[in-house]
Amino acid sequence: MVFFRKRWSIFALLGILALGAFFRLHRLETVPPGIYPDEAKNANDAVETLQTGDYELFYPENNGREGLYIWMIAKSFEKHGINIYALKIIGALIGMLTVLGTYLLTREIFIFSAVNDPEHSKIAIAPIARETVALLAAGLLAVSFWHINFSRIGFRAILVPFLISFGLWLTLKALHPIGPSGYGISERKKLWHALLAGIIWGIGFYTYIAFRIALGIPIFLVALAYTVYLIKNKPQFNKEWFKNMYIRDGWWHFDAMFAVMAGVMLPMLLLFKRVPEYFISRATGISVFDEPSWILAFIKSLGVHFQMLFAVGDHNWRHNFSGDAQLALPIAMLFLMGLIYSFIIIKDGIKHKNWNAIIVHSALLASLGAMMLPAALTWEGIPHALRAIGMMPFVFIYAALGFLYLLRIIFPHKHHREEIWPFAFGAAIVIILVLSSFQYSRYFIDWGKSEEVANAFSRGYVEIGEYFNNLPSDTQKYLIVNGGGIDVSYPSYVSGDWFPCPECGEGAPPPDYRHKKELPMSGQTTLFIQHTKKTTTDYSFYGSEIPIQNTLYLRADELPALIRTPAVFVPLDATNEIKEELRNRYPLGKELQFDKFWAWQVNSMEAN
Repeated sequence: MVFFRKRWSIFALLGILALGAFFRLHRLETVPPGIYPDEAKNANDAVETLQTGDYELFYPENNGREGLYIWMIAKSFEKHGINIYALKIIGALIGMLTVLGTYLLTREIFIFSAVNDPEHSKIAIAPIARETVALLAAGLLAVSFWHINFSRIGFRAILVPFLISFGLWLTLKALHPIGPSGYGISERKKLWHALLAGIIWGIGFYTYIAFRIALGIPIFLVALAYTVYLIKNKPQFNKEWFKNMYIRDGWWHFDAMFAVMAGVMLPMLLLFKRVPEYFISRATGISVFDEPSWILAFIKSLGVHFQMLFAVGDHNWRHNFSGDAQLALPIAMLFLMGLIYSFIIIKDGIKHKNWNAIIVHSALLASLGAMMLPAALTWEGIPHALRAIGMMPFVFIYAALGFLYLLRIIFPHKHHREEIWPFAFGAAIVIILVLSSFQYSRYFIDWGKSEEVANAFSRGYVEIGEYFNNLPSDTQKYLIVNGGGIDVSYPSYVSGDWFPCPECGEGAPPPDYRHKKELPMSGQTTLFIQHTKKTTTDYSFYGSEIPIQNTLYLRADELPALIRTPAVFVPLDATNEIKEELRNRYPLGKELQFDKFWAWQVNSMEAN
């Protein structure tokens, strides 16, 4: 029992991490019930990366995507094979680690604030209270529909809250503690905290466009802390003072942090300098700056994205239970209370000159606002939960602060004392367990089994790919890519014009995978599912066999005059026009009607 009492928070954290893992791994291959073309494009680019060995910094197609997540998918395919699990496990693992990052960040916020904290301050709490609030923040994220959903989809944006939570935690560790004697770097400050923080902030540049705004968070935090340092130390600006400040108090650590960050970012920065359109490609056409009155558009978008937490959320079934608030109502109320409490702490910090509390809570507020901006600066599809994904750690930290504030209201003279916190810890566990029960039913049953979600994740396109994979090897398969979406490239082994490598010479038979044809995005889902039937373990550019055989992807106006039979034609969008065209062109065929797609099967004939 003594062993458990001393390590109760570790056991509680392990339980929360296990709960988060369950929600992110349970039925991972089947919920959501499909693969959206954007996910499939990431997967197919990862397949091509394995084939060619070219790990690109930036993949320009599909409006442009930073390369890190695609590299991770490629490595997952290399280890687990090309399949849905290998595609989705990356996001699930990142989501699980974000739960840990949220705990560490919340805990450090209290540790940082408590340095030189007056006992009568509104932030003074017992260690058990600090641990309980940090565990609650992590637990709320672990069972959040918002975070669970994006942890189970092959979108690279899931890296944003993960890197932000760990990056800010390490930056605070590098600054901690800023005490009254010098407001500099004490002996507890470790250079490696600053260097690791620089690496993480730099890596974020390779993830998602929203992270470019997140880079302002460490700059703001360090600048604010340094401003406080100057206020307290009244600089003389002489050689001795500079030596004491820069060397003894260790502010050079942060020059090192930003230098490392810039060094990690440098390859991508050079690419953006060489190809400037890559930098803004993802925001083209959806920015508030494209609106006639961009200020009004921004104010409207900002308001819409703030209210989505507790009123009307994202309407996209891929992102949310359409239209529902991103937070359950009790958590939304705690979030608002947490915001209020944070302002009270800042006000109290000013009154009692608790500079640490001012710094950390100002940084927390700035971080929330900064990560709302990627969504608020857009007007298309608002509110947009995906673009606001970086808000999540801060939203749940504020909700946990709201829980602390609620206890302060209920126990105005005892909230900081240790004796009430076993009760508070029990209440926090009950909140997490009740929410987990609610979210399981809501996510895996109500949302996961709905027809709207199946359609949103292109379940029909998945079934076409599975159908192609199960056809006899001698059947010629034609996918009519008429489902819409912007044009992207397809490999020559499914788009035609297949030819051998001209430089290879005699005895080197491999085909050239690099020859590509452009077709609409909608065919990417079926292409990925066909890739899952790969029969060779050789991913190199000059593989020994064609990855997908007897398959041709084409547009509706490219139907061949002559075909090799047996053959099957499947349009992504089975309109009456394309059905009639197939009947007229190949009159001896027959219709095959499946649950979510239609096919025209031709066993023996020549085209008209």
